[in-house]
Amino acid sequence: MVGNIVGQPDAMPQVFIEIDVKTTILKRVVGSKEAVSKIENIREGETLLINISSTSCGGTVMTVKDNMARIQLTKYVCATTEGQIALSRKIGANFRLIGWGEIFGTYENKTNF
Repeated sequence: MVGNIVGQPDAMPQVFIEIDVKTTILKRVVGSKEAVSKIENIREGETLLINISSTSCGGTVMTVKDNMARIQLTKYVCATTEGQIALSRKIGANFRLIGWGEIFGTYENKTNF
């Protein structure tokens, strides 16, 4: 049940597939023995590992402007605006934390469950 929420109908937050995020990127990779010292900013088309609350999913960066990004998630997520997320990038064979973000916009799922 990780990443799932149970509640009363019409009393739960919406389910989203795309989010707008204000990002903060770390200055360097923590915990990596690779030669990567400085972290590059996220790029359009890049796939990242996104942690939102208790769920992890992939996310493709659709657009980037300054420290704002629109990310399309690989699975539906129940989230609220002002929620916190963690951003990880694949460096070598593992995903490494590269930054965090705050959700400021969401795009709801148009299908009914």
